[in-house]
Amino acid sequence: MSSTAKKDDRPRQNVRLHPQMWEAIDDVRTKRPGVVSRNTWIAEAILEKLAASKTLASRPQEPRTAMFEFLEFFAGGGMVRAGLGSDNWRCRFANDFDHKKSAVYRANWGDAALRTADIKSLSSTDIDAEVDLAWASFPCQDLSLAGGGAGLKGDRSGTFWPFWGIMKQLIAEDRAPKIIALENVCGTLTSHQGKDFAAICSTFEQADYTFGAVVIDAALFVPQSRPRLFIIGVRKDLAIPAALTQEAPSSLWHSRGLRTAHENTPLRGAGIGCGGHSPIRPRATSPSPNLSRMIRPT
Repeated sequence: MSSTAKKDDRPRQNVRLHPQMWEAIDDVRTKRPGVVSRNTWIAEAILEKLAASKTLASRPQEPRTAMFEFLEFFAGGGMVRAGLGSDNWRCRFANDFDHKKSAVYRANWGDAALRTADIKSLSSTDIDAEVDLAWASFPCQDLSLAGGGAGLKGDRSGTFWPFWGIMKQLIAEDRAPKIIALENVCGTLTSHQGKDFAAICSTFEQADYTFGAVVIDAALFVPQSRPRLFIIGVRKDLAIPAALTQEAPSSLWHSRGLRTAHENTPLRGAGIGCGGHSPIRPRATSPSPNLSRMIRPT
């Protein structure tokens, strides 16, 4: 083997990632000069990530001229806010009812946007903005396979309904968010024999949103499998870029459970269908939907 050949240390790999992630890593590392093993590349990437994370608590507030604005419900410590970043996104309102989680949120992002309160006590009058995105990672306990099976009728997962009540108020006030995104466990697909998933899809349909769903596994990014369901609704007056849709389900983004739920729902195009009944899906080179491009195509 040539001394300049790239080292393939696959037999000694301890990190479990999706094959497409390994291909992406190999594509990047083999373009670097010299010999860079997979382990070395991953270690350097982790160190870079750790160094960047040290600045999280001291990040400046979003610029007043942010390109996009969003609402973050069931906010926890503000991980959606962290994922969107502050370069182009500005949080206009965040909510969580848990005071401990709110303390973490304030430590990370300050107090300006956060309202600590039961979502049942809120209404559209608490939101002084017309935003591009409303995000809700509503509680999963009643939808989880390990839960009691109460589903959307439960006290915890049932908080989806007061959240959607706020969305309906914003729509009625001509302040409908351009995108409404939901995140929850995959047990949502089978809760009450699929009726809860169909009920969520029905809310999007009745609100005149084009909608679709994907299942994204954390194993695409980190050495841990944690699949989660994302349901994404786009206001029907907005065109969805063709690069964010495809004609048929993908085994990478549309699990068997999601495809089954889609087939069983009584709604046309529900669950997977989006944009002429084509599923919203992440591109292979970017494993998460580009929300900015849905709102303002480049």
